[in-house]
Amino acid sequence: MSRGPGRIERAIEALFVAEPGRTFSTDELVEAVYRGVNRIEKKHRVVVLRAANKVAERMHWAKWQCERLGQGDGWGRSPSLSGRGAVYVNLLDVRSYALGNLLVDHVHADKSVAEIEAMLDAENAKDIAYGGVWWFHVEEAKAKLLGCAVDPETQRMIDVDKEGSKQFCESLKAISPHAPSNASASLDAARPMHTSHLR
Repeated sequence: MSRGPGRIERAIEALFVAEPGRTFSTDELVEAVYRGVNRIEKKHRVVVLRAANKVAERMHWAKWQCERLGQGDGWGRSPSLSGRGAVYVNLLDVRSYALGNLLVDHVHADKSVAEIEAMLDAENAKDIAYGGVWWFHVEEAKAKLLGCAVDPETQRMIDVDKEGSKQFCESLKAISPHAPSNASASLDAARPMHTSHLR
């Protein structure tokens, strides 16, 4: 019989509950769980990742891999190896979702979390406000969790945005063989492809 979540899972769940509007890197979770440990080893990271994945699945968070520049399909969209790991994102909180998108994007690999948060409060503020592209994605995720459709006005805005993204991608594809062919958002654990920042 299962004894339920262990100490590591409970610690990570407490972090996710206490700060639903932020993201957590693997390193941040390891430091929080093993505070006071002199030397963090691979075994610590493995235990934290295993526990964090379980907590994320229970709480509707997701683990997104950071992208590396110049790999994959020519748009920099491939998993990281060393130096840029994973970020845990709350799919039901628009600020966490937006921060996660900015943090994993290879374009911002040289920026600190503080710099990215400042971007979210400035040039990317429109994306998390009512009617913004990341707001759409979170509203869709909430509706999916509840097993219902988004309200008609939100659906209308989503459809308009998706059509605009589709047309933009088609115009890019005409000039580049590496352009993204699908602009629709995915609500699973993989990071969706966003094109609003390119338009």
